[in-house]
Amino acid sequence: MGHDPAFIGVHSIRKGAATYASSGSTCCPSGAAVNLRVGWTLGNVQDKYIWYEAAGDQFCGRVLSGLPVNSYKFASVGPRFIFDDDGSVDSVNLQNQIRSCVQLCFMPSTRNFDSILTHGLASLICHRDF
Repeated sequence: MGHDPAFIGVHSIRKGAATYASSGSTCCPSGAAVNLRVGWTLGNVQDKYIWYEAAGDQFCGRVLSGLPVNSYKFASVGPRFIFDDDGSVDSVNLQNQIRSCVQLCFMPSTRNFDSILTHGLASLICHRDF
C-alpha cells in the first residue's frame, strides 16, 4: 500500500475510523460524537458540557460498519439467529449447533465475546453467495 509498516500501529485504526466517520460522506456524525467514539478528549470546557449520548455513538457505529448512509438500508438490523428461549430440546439443540459452528469458524475467545461471534456467523451465512 506504499506505507512503512513501522508507522502503522493501534492508533492508526482509531485515526482511520475517525477520518472515515467524519469525512466519508456528506452526511457524517458530529465531530463531538466521533471524538467520543474513538476515545479522544474534547478539551477542558467541551468535556464539561458535551457528554456521551447513545444516539450519536450508534450513528457513528453504523457509519463505521460501512452501512450506506444515504440508503434505507442504513436503518436495517443485521442478521441474527432467532430461536425460542423456552428450554425445549429443539431450542437447546439449535443453540448448541450454533455454538459449535462459532467455535469452528472463529478463534477461541472469552465467554463475553460469544454474542458478537454469533452475530458474525449469522452475518457470514446471510451474505454468502450460494
